[in-house]
Amino acid sequence: MRREFVSSVSHELKTPLFLIQGYAEALKENIAEDEQKRNFYVDVIIEETQKMDKLVKDLLELSQFEAGMAKIKKVSFDVSKLIYKIASKYKPIAKEMVAYNKNVV
Repeated sequence: MRREFVSSVSHELKTPLFLIQGYAEALKENIAEDEQKRNFYVDVIIEETQKMDKLVKDLLELSQFEAGMAKIKKVSFDVSKLIYKIASKYKPIAKEMVAYNKNVV
């Protein structure tokens, strides 16, 4: 069970790191041609670091829960907003991959 948990946490950290690295490299290479695109890339980097921070805090909370020192909190959220947010983050990367694949083939 712990092995599965560690695997899951590793995956949850890998995705934001992938996005942060990709957008940071894009900014470094001046792929974002205008200020609006640059701001979008920076916003994604900020959001992903906030997600990683939340994940680390959740891990600490889980540790406290296992030690009998924390309480479980239920939180409601809108799944459609979450899906839209995730899709818009990956859209620029997907476009780049499609363009790259067209040039390779």
